[in-house]
Amino acid sequence: MRKFIGIFLLMAWSSAHAGLESINPMSWFVPKDASNYATKMAATIKDTPACQRFKDEIMAHAKGSPTDGKTVGPIVEARRKATEAGCAK
Repeated sequence: MRKFIGIFLLMAWSSAHAGLESINPMSWFVPKDASNYATKMAATIKDTPACQRFKDEIMAHAKGSPTDGKTVGPIVEARRKATEAGCAK
């Protein structure tokens, strides 16, 4: 019985990584995209025409997964560039 439960849990874990539905109950509370995070990061940048490109760069990644490094990394990098350019509020 223990072996069956272990195999079931491993299969459920691997199917979650393959893009299938997860049985993890906490996945219901995790946001599906990074739009809230990107909006908050974009709000920390000044509203000037010279700084608009940084806001656009951040919002371009808003539809990605908030737990994915391919989404959060570019958002943080754009915020860092905005700070270096003097565009941070």
